[in-house]
Amino acid sequence: MKFFIVIELVACQGYVGETRGGLHGEKVMMSRLLMITAALALGAGGGATAQNLGNGSVAPAGAGAVANGGSAQLFAVINSNGTIVRDKGAVSASNPQTGGYEVIFARNVRQCVYTVTIGIGDANTPPAGLTSVASRAGNVNGVWIQTYNTDGLRSDLPFHLWVNC
Repeated sequence: MKFFIVIELVACQGYVGETRGGLHGEKVMMSRLLMITAALALGAGGGATAQNLGNGSVAPAGAGAVANGGSAQLFAVINSNGTIVRDKGAVSASNPQTGGYEVIFARNVRQCVYTVTIGIGDANTPPAGLTSVASRAGNVNGVWIQTYNTDGLRSDLPFHLWVNC
């Protein structure tokens, strides 16, 4: 059995290097989490070779493929207008209503785990916001994402979606 671990240092970077609002415990916890994750990543490779996704980012070997009970790791980075910035396995994305997005993958993702966070496709600071995610009703290849501003109102915001099967 092989284990694949994805480390997204960009999302955690701001909390590791600084204390916000005097939350020293969160800073220490995030630092420990990153150290543990890095240690697991180094020890769990099983001889697999990482895949370069461009932009200096790397995905584990076999990401997106499913063979012999393995897992697929799919992702999409979506602009606030519903267009795809980059992806692995996504075939389309749309923004049919304010704060509502549909992302369709090339395979059934109904039994997968979805993780979504507000984020943009470049090196700029993303807006603050909230997200929710669910399977797309009527399409086993789809994921439905809703984004909200910090007041809790539906708002068109860019996001990163990770699907692990």
